[in-house]
Amino acid sequence: MNPMVPTPSFAQQRMIFFTLPLGVIGFAIAIGVMHADPELAKAFAGGDPLDEAVWPVAAGAGVVAFGLRRMLQGWTDGLAGAQRRRMRMRATLLPLAVLEGGALFALVAWLLSGEEQPGLVAALVLLAAMLAIAPLRDPDEDVAG
Repeated sequence: MNPMVPTPSFAQQRMIFFTLPLGVIGFAIAIGVMHADPELAKAFAGGDPLDEAVWPVAAGAGVVAFGLRRMLQGWTDGLAGAQRRRMRMRATLLPLAVLEGGALFALVAWLLSGEEQPGLVAALVLLAAMLAIAPLRDPDEDVAG
């Protein structure tokens, strides 16, 4: 950890944490709009080989994200101050990035196949996990005061 790099405030961290799910939501809306147009929907009709990989990728992303989160949160227990805040940010940001990757993969499968199942459904499950991880309040607020 580089002590010269300032740790973002919790408000800044929260903005970063919620831009990842918002990117997934925006991409899903764009795909939904594309599939709502019958002419565009024809261009993507016909199934997609990615459909078979959606659930294994989604499950793998979930296992890796929550395992990584648990491991990194365990490392924060012995830390204090700025080091603790930096590690807590990593313990949130890295799992969010893993889940985002899985969700975007699932959305691409939906884009290519035109069918909501499994792509959109898997993306929504991963999006729910992202929203569950992103903190609404500073977890160190109680520790500091």
